[in-house]
Amino acid sequence: MVPFAVISLVWVIPFAMYYFHFDAVEVIKRYVLGTSPNQLWFLLMLFFVFMIFYPLTSFFEKHNVGGAIVALAIYGIGLTGSMVLPNVFQILTACQYLPLFWLGFKIRQYGSKNLMKIPSPVWIAVTTGTVLIDNIPSIFPAEKSPIPNDEQANDAVVNKK
Repeated sequence: MVPFAVISLVWVIPFAMYYFHFDAVEVIKRYVLGTSPNQLWFLLMLFFVFMIFYPLTSFFEKHNVGGAIVALAIYGIGLTGSMVLPNVFQILTACQYLPLFWLGFKIRQYGSKNLMKIPSPVWIAVTTGTVLIDNIPSIFPAEKSPIPNDEQANDAVVNKK
């Protein structure tokens, strides 16, 4: 959180206030609450992935299938929540990235040499499934969502003047 706070205070907030004419309310919404922190979203998301993942580490270490189910359930919570709730502190984004973090955890646990033992058709199925899951949000068009996406929010702020 320290890098996020420092970069926000020293660089992003002054830049946004000067060039985009953000008022205090918009700065609090975007950067203090982290709903749309521009290029800093990754720092918040990564912090909260660690916060979600750490208490589950021993479970994930001992249960491969159960861990995958829990990681995908958390992904579902993040995906569903992002359609109806504001993404405060990028927590919903962290939920959506948790399965990738879990996968990296498993690769580290078993070593990457074991991945070479998995047949190609399985990799093709996994890749296809990942692409399909990643495109689930496109099923729900942004214009029908009650929450504006980043582009719509930026347009509203820039054109507000």
